[in-house]
Amino acid sequence: MCEYCRKQDIVDVIWGFAETGLRASESFGLLWEDFDPKKTLKVTGKVIWVKGQAMVRVTEENSKNIHREIALPDALMTRRARRQQKIPDNPTGLIYPSKAETIMDPTNFNDQWRRVRKALGFDFDFDITGHTWCKTLITIGDDAGISAVALADHAGHVETSITQNSYMGRKRVRFAVAEAVNQAPRDDHGDAELSAEIT
Repeated sequence: MCEYCRKQDIVDVIWGFAETGLRASESFGLLWEDFDPKKTLKVTGKVIWVKGQAMVRVTEENSKNIHREIALPDALMTRRARRQQKIPDNPTGLIYPSKAETIMDPTNFNDQWRRVRKALGFDFDFDITGHTWCKTLITIGDDAGISAVALADHAGHVETSITQNSYMGRKRVRFAVAEAVNQAPRDDHGDAELSAEIT
């Protein structure tokens, strides 16, 4: 299975999903020219299926494809630099081209990724796609106290309500709330008197 992942170029793509939160269509539309060694990456397009033309890269902006520049974590910077040395130049200029050096079809990649998960015993009732990784990254950012505005900018959401309602993890135990109560000013002397009266 490791050899299969290497041949199908799955590992780098999955790490890219996990550490950027980009949609699959955006990830497969990333260009090397948009990669800045100063730890940023410009999202300038996405890939789509066009009848009669197969997969094409488009640059038109819409509510789900906002051009933006995102910051990259150190580990991903290291992987990108290594990939740039290891992977030969391809005519598309894409960071993640297909094995045939054409535009990667997200549907084909998801089929390969599903096969890997099943072989590893991770055959869940739900699918794990680029969208799943985006939700995970947003939830991590929320847990770290990053504002909804900052997370929406990173994800390319037009409204912060999209980020909050559809991407941030919900219905979880929030220990931070209890900790905030712990840190709130209180009258410990009054607490002691009240406890004495109760007992």
